[in-house]
Amino acid sequence: MKISIIIPTYNRATVLERTLPSYLNQKFVKEIIIVDDASVDATEKIVKRFTDRYNNILYIKQNVREGAPAAKITGINCSRGDLILFGEDDVCFDDNYSTQLVECMEKNNADIVAGRIIYMLENESEEDAIIRCDKIHKPLIEIELLEGNYSVRTNDDTEVPFVHACYLIRREIFDIIGYDKNYGGNGYREETDPQISALKHGFKIVFCPHAVCYHLPRLKTNKGGQWRMNRLVYEYWTIRNNNYFLKKHYPFLKEKYKLKHSMYWMMMRFAADRMYKLGHSMAATILRRFCMGRLRGGV
Repeated sequence: MKISIIIPTYNRATVLERTLPSYLNQKFVKEIIIVDDASVDATEKIVKRFTDRYNNILYIKQNVREGAPAAKITGINCSRGDLILFGEDDVCFDDNYSTQLVECMEKNNADIVAGRIIYMLENESEEDAIIRCDKIHKPLIEIELLEGNYSVRTNDDTEVPFVHACYLIRREIFDIIGYDKNYGGNGYREETDPQISALKHGFKIVFCPHAVCYHLPRLKTNKGGQWRMNRLVYEYWTIRNNNYFLKKHYPFLKEKYKLKHSMYWMMMRFAADRMYKLGHSMAATILRRFCMGRLRGGV
Protein backbone atom coordinates (compact mmCIF):
# COMPACT_ATOMS: atom_id res chain seq x y z
CA MET A 1 0.00 0.00 0.00
CA LYS A 2 1.22 3.48 -0.85
CA ILE A 3 0.86 6.69 1.16
CA SER A 4 0.00 10.20 0.04
CA ILE A 5 1.33 12.73 2.56
CA ILE A 6 -0.67 15.97 2.61
CA ILE A 7 0.85 19.11 4.14
CA PRO A 8 -1.24 22.31 4.18
CA THR A 9 0.84 25.44 4.71
CA TYR A 10 0.51 29.19 4.92
CA ASN A 11 3.33 31.74 5.26
CA ARG A 12 5.75 29.39 7.00
CA ALA A 13 8.55 29.13 4.47
CA THR A 14 11.44 28.89 6.96
CA VAL A 15 9.59 26.42 9.19
CA LEU A 16 8.57 24.23 6.24
CA GLU A 17 12.19 24.22 5.06
CA ARG A 18 13.12 22.67 8.41
CA THR A 19 10.32 20.08 8.61
CA LEU A 20 9.96 18.91 4.99
CA PRO A 21 13.10 16.71 5.00
CA SER A 22 11.50 14.53 7.70
CA TYR A 23 8.63 13.76 5.31
CA LEU A 24 11.04 12.83 2.54
CA ASN A 25 12.55 10.18 4.82
CA GLN A 26 9.26 8.27 5.26
CA LYS A 27 8.69 4.77 3.88
CA PHE A 28 5.76 3.60 1.70
CA VAL A 29 5.28 7.14 0.33
CA LYS A 30 3.96 7.54 -3.21
CA GLU A 31 3.77 11.34 -3.13
CA ILE A 32 4.03 14.40 -0.90
CA ILE A 33 1.34 16.96 -1.64
CA ILE A 34 2.04 20.46 -0.35
CA VAL A 35 -1.04 22.69 -0.50
CA ASP A 36 -0.01 26.33 -0.20
CA ASP A 37 -3.02 28.28 1.02
CA ALA A 38 -2.14 31.50 -0.87
CA SER A 39 1.10 32.30 0.99
CA VAL A 40 2.73 35.65 0.31
CA ASP A 41 6.16 34.75 1.68
CA ALA A 42 8.93 32.63 0.15
CA THR A 43 7.08 29.31 0.44
CA GLU A 44 7.00 28.65 -3.31
CA LYS A 45 10.72 29.40 -3.62
CA ILE A 46 11.58 27.10 -0.72
CA VAL A 47 9.46 24.24 -2.07
CA LYS A 48 11.05 24.60 -5.51
CA ARG A 49 14.44 23.79 -3.99
CA PHE A 50 13.01 20.42 -3.02
CA THR A 51 10.99 19.77 -6.19
CA ASP A 52 14.17 20.32 -8.23
CA ARG A 53 15.72 17.38 -6.34
CA TYR A 54 12.74 15.11 -5.67
CA ASN A 55 10.16 13.99 -8.23
CA ASN A 56 7.50 12.84 -5.76
CA ILE A 57 6.55 16.30 -4.46
CA LEU A 58 3.38 17.90 -5.82
CA TYR A 59 3.12 21.61 -5.03
CA ILE A 60 -0.33 23.22 -5.30
CA LYS A 61 -0.75 26.94 -4.66
CA GLN A 62 -4.27 28.23 -4.12
CA ASN A 63 -5.10 31.68 -5.44
CA VAL A 64 -7.29 32.64 -2.47
CA ARG A 65 -6.77 31.78 1.18
CA GLU A 66 -9.51 29.35 2.27
CA GLY A 67 -8.17 27.82 5.48
CA ALA A 68 -6.76 24.44 6.50
CA PRO A 69 -9.93 22.34 5.91
CA ALA A 70 -10.24 23.54 2.31
CA ALA A 71 -6.50 23.01 1.75
CA LYS A 72 -6.80 19.44 2.99
CA ILE A 73 -9.78 18.82 0.71
CA THR A 74 -7.66 19.97 -2.22
CA GLY A 75 -4.93 17.56 -1.18
CA ILE A 76 -7.35 14.67 -0.72
CA ASN A 77 -8.89 15.23 -4.15
CA CYS A 78 -5.45 15.18 -5.78
CA SER A 79 -4.12 12.19 -3.85
CA ARG A 80 -3.37 8.86 -5.54
CA GLY A 81 -2.27 6.74 -2.59
CA ASP A 82 -4.24 4.01 -0.83
CA LEU A 83 -3.54 5.77 2.47
CA ILE A 84 -3.37 9.43 3.43
CA LEU A 85 -0.99 10.71 6.08
CA PHE A 86 -1.61 14.27 7.19
CA GLY A 87 1.42 16.34 8.09
CA GLU A 88 1.80 19.89 9.32
CA ASP A 89 4.34 22.49 8.30
CA ASP A 90 5.55 22.86 11.91
CA VAL A 91 5.74 19.13 12.71
CA CYS A 92 8.70 16.79 12.08
CA PHE A 93 8.21 13.03 11.74
CA ASP A 94 10.57 10.43 13.16
CA ASP A 95 12.16 8.49 10.30
CA ASN A 96 9.99 5.46 11.13
CA TYR A 97 6.74 7.35 11.74
CA SER A 98 4.95 6.07 8.63
CA THR A 99 6.39 2.56 9.04
CA GLN A 100 5.17 2.25 12.61
CA LEU A 101 1.72 3.58 11.69
CA VAL A 102 1.29 1.12 8.81
CA GLU A 103 2.35 -1.75 11.06
CA CYS A 104 -0.07 -0.59 13.75
CA MET A 105 -2.89 -0.30 11.23
CA GLU A 106 -2.31 -3.82 9.93
CA LYS A 107 -1.78 -5.36 13.38
CA ASN A 108 -4.96 -3.86 14.84
CA ASN A 109 -7.08 -3.96 11.68
CA ALA A 110 -7.51 -0.21 12.22
CA ASP A 111 -8.67 2.46 9.79
CA ILE A 112 -7.13 5.55 11.39
CA VAL A 113 -3.91 5.59 13.43
CA ALA A 114 -1.58 8.21 14.92
CA GLY A 115 1.45 8.17 17.19
CA ARG A 116 2.72 10.35 19.99
CA ILE A 117 3.09 14.06 19.26
CA ILE A 118 5.76 15.72 21.37
CA TYR A 119 5.36 19.47 21.85
CA MET A 120 8.89 20.78 22.09
CA LEU A 121 10.09 23.73 24.13
CA GLU A 122 12.44 26.41 22.83
CA ASN A 123 16.07 25.23 22.67
CA GLU A 124 15.04 21.69 23.65
CA SER A 125 16.39 18.63 21.84
CA GLU A 126 14.10 15.83 20.70
CA GLU A 127 15.72 13.47 23.21
CA ASP A 128 15.13 15.87 26.12
CA ALA A 129 11.55 16.47 24.98
CA ILE A 130 10.87 12.72 25.03
CA ILE A 131 12.34 12.40 28.54
CA ARG A 132 10.18 15.29 29.76
CA CYS A 133 7.00 13.90 28.21
CA ASP A 134 7.67 10.40 29.54
CA LYS A 135 7.15 11.88 33.01
CA ILE A 136 3.66 13.22 32.20
CA HIS A 137 0.96 11.43 34.17
CA LYS A 138 -2.33 12.21 32.47
CA PRO A 139 -5.02 10.04 30.93
CA LEU A 140 -4.60 9.49 27.20
CA ILE A 141 -8.18 10.67 26.59
CA GLU A 142 -10.18 13.04 28.81
CA ILE A 143 -13.57 12.11 27.44
CA GLU A 144 -15.61 14.68 29.40
CA LEU A 145 -13.51 17.45 27.84
CA LEU A 146 -13.08 15.61 24.52
CA GLU A 147 -9.35 16.26 24.69
CA GLY A 148 -6.40 13.95 24.14
CA ASN A 149 -2.98 13.99 25.80
CA TYR A 150 -0.99 12.48 22.95
CA SER A 151 2.42 13.29 24.38
CA VAL A 152 2.02 10.68 27.11
CA ARG A 153 3.62 7.26 26.84
CA THR A 154 1.38 4.20 26.88
CA ASN A 155 2.60 0.62 26.95
CA ASP A 156 0.45 -0.69 24.13
CA ASP A 157 -1.60 0.35 21.12
CA THR A 158 -4.87 1.78 22.38
CA GLU A 159 -8.22 2.13 20.67
CA VAL A 160 -9.44 5.72 21.05
CA PRO A 161 -12.34 7.92 19.84
CA PHE A 162 -9.98 10.34 18.07
CA VAL A 163 -6.32 11.22 17.61
CA HIS A 164 -4.34 14.36 16.74
CA ALA A 165 -3.90 16.05 13.37
CA CYS A 166 -0.97 13.97 12.03
CA TYR A 167 -2.84 10.73 11.40
CA LEU A 168 -2.85 7.95 8.82
CA ILE A 169 -6.22 7.08 7.28
CA ARG A 170 -7.52 4.80 4.55
CA ARG A 171 -8.19 6.99 1.49
CA GLU A 172 -11.60 5.50 0.69
CA ILE A 173 -13.02 6.66 4.02
CA PHE A 174 -13.26 10.20 2.68
CA ASP A 175 -15.52 8.95 -0.11
CA ILE A 176 -17.96 8.00 2.65
CA ILE A 177 -17.63 10.80 5.20
CA GLY A 178 -16.41 13.77 3.18
CA TYR A 179 -14.54 16.63 4.89
CA ASP A 180 -16.31 19.49 6.66
CA LYS A 181 -14.75 22.88 5.82
CA ASN A 182 -17.01 24.89 8.14
CA TYR A 183 -14.34 25.17 10.82
CA GLY A 184 -13.28 28.78 10.42
CA GLY A 185 -10.48 30.94 11.76
CA ASN A 186 -7.79 28.73 13.30
CA GLY A 187 -9.56 25.55 12.16
CA TYR A 188 -9.76 24.10 15.66
CA ARG A 189 -11.48 20.66 15.67
CA GLU A 190 -11.30 20.36 11.86
CA GLU A 191 -9.13 17.24 12.15
CA THR A 192 -11.26 15.70 14.92
CA ASP A 193 -14.46 16.12 12.92
CA PRO A 194 -13.72 13.53 10.18
CA GLN A 195 -12.43 11.10 12.79
CA ILE A 196 -15.70 11.22 14.72
CA SER A 197 -17.60 10.95 11.44
CA ALA A 198 -15.55 7.83 10.65
CA LEU A 199 -16.30 6.47 14.11
CA LYS A 200 -20.02 6.88 13.40
CA HIS A 201 -19.59 4.62 10.38
CA GLY A 202 -17.90 1.91 12.42
CA PHE A 203 -14.28 2.61 11.51
CA LYS A 204 -11.59 1.86 14.10
CA ILE A 205 -9.15 4.46 15.47
CA VAL A 206 -5.94 3.47 17.30
CA PHE A 207 -3.21 5.40 19.12
CA CYS A 208 0.27 3.96 18.50
CA PRO A 209 2.84 4.92 21.20
CA HIS A 210 5.74 3.52 19.15
CA ALA A 211 5.42 6.16 16.42
CA VAL A 212 6.57 9.69 17.30
CA CYS A 213 6.37 13.11 15.71
CA TYR A 214 7.60 16.44 17.07
CA HIS A 215 5.74 19.75 17.10
CA LEU A 216 8.22 22.61 16.86
CA PRO A 217 8.09 25.35 19.52
CA ARG A 218 5.57 28.11 18.87
CA LEU A 219 7.89 31.09 18.66
CA LYS A 220 6.78 34.72 18.58
CA THR A 221 8.75 35.14 15.36
CA ASN A 222 6.58 32.53 13.63
CA LYS A 223 3.50 34.42 12.50
CA GLY A 224 2.30 32.06 9.79
CA GLY A 225 -0.31 29.31 9.79
CA GLN A 226 -3.00 29.41 12.44
CA TRP A 227 -0.83 31.58 14.69
CA ARG A 228 -1.03 34.57 12.34
CA MET A 229 -3.95 35.95 14.41
CA ASN A 230 -3.69 37.55 17.81
CA ARG A 231 -4.39 35.50 20.92
CA LEU A 232 -7.90 36.81 21.52
CA VAL A 233 -9.00 36.03 17.97
CA TYR A 234 -7.36 32.61 18.18
CA GLU A 235 -9.23 31.72 21.39
CA TYR A 236 -12.49 33.07 19.99
CA TRP A 237 -12.29 30.70 17.03
CA THR A 238 -11.24 27.82 19.29
CA ILE A 239 -14.39 28.23 21.38
CA ARG A 240 -16.65 28.85 18.40
CA ASN A 241 -15.38 25.81 16.48
CA ASN A 242 -15.68 23.63 19.56
CA ASN A 243 -19.32 24.67 19.91
CA TYR A 244 -19.98 23.81 16.26
CA PHE A 245 -18.27 20.44 16.74
CA LEU A 246 -20.36 19.62 19.81
CA LYS A 247 -23.64 20.60 18.15
CA LYS A 248 -22.78 18.26 15.29
CA HIS A 249 -21.50 15.23 17.21
CA TYR A 250 -22.75 15.45 20.82
CA PRO A 251 -25.75 13.05 20.47
CA PHE A 252 -23.51 10.30 19.08
CA LEU A 253 -20.72 10.89 21.62
CA LYS A 254 -23.16 11.02 24.53
CA GLU A 255 -24.66 7.66 23.62
CA LYS A 256 -21.39 5.90 22.76
CA TYR A 257 -19.34 7.15 25.72
CA LYS A 258 -22.12 7.67 28.26
CA LEU A 259 -21.25 11.33 28.77
CA LYS A 260 -22.47 12.60 32.12
CA HIS A 261 -22.97 16.25 31.24
CA SER A 262 -25.14 18.18 28.82
CA MET A 263 -23.83 19.64 25.61
CA TYR A 264 -24.12 23.18 26.99
CA TRP A 265 -22.25 22.22 30.17
CA MET A 266 -19.43 20.88 28.00
CA MET A 267 -19.42 24.07 25.94
CA MET A 268 -19.21 26.26 29.04
CA ARG A 269 -16.58 24.06 30.71
CA PHE A 270 -14.41 24.15 27.62
CA ALA A 271 -14.76 27.93 27.27
CA ALA A 272 -14.03 28.43 30.96
CA ASP A 273 -10.84 26.37 30.71
CA ARG A 274 -9.64 28.36 27.70
CA MET A 275 -10.41 31.72 29.28
CA TYR A 276 -8.85 30.77 32.60
CA LYS A 277 -5.53 30.27 30.82
CA LEU A 278 -5.82 33.75 29.30
CA GLY A 279 -6.10 35.59 32.63
CA HIS A 280 -9.02 37.58 33.99
CA SER A 281 -8.79 40.74 31.87
CA MET A 282 -8.29 38.88 28.58
CA ALA A 283 -10.98 36.37 29.53
CA ALA A 284 -13.47 39.16 30.20
CA THR A 285 -12.62 40.73 26.84
CA ILE A 286 -13.06 37.53 24.85
CA LEU A 287 -16.33 36.70 26.61
CA ARG A 288 -17.74 40.14 25.90
CA ARG A 289 -16.63 40.11 22.27
CA PHE A 290 -17.76 36.53 21.80
CA CYS A 291 -21.26 37.56 22.83
CA MET A 292 -21.13 40.62 20.58
CA GLY A 293 -19.64 38.73 17.65
CA ARG A 294 -17.30 41.58 16.79
CA LEU A 295 -13.84 40.14 16.95
CA ARG A 296 -11.60 41.02 14.07
CA GLY A 297 -11.51 37.95 11.88
CA GLY A 298 -15.24 37.81 11.40
CA VAL A 299 -18.18 35.75 12.55
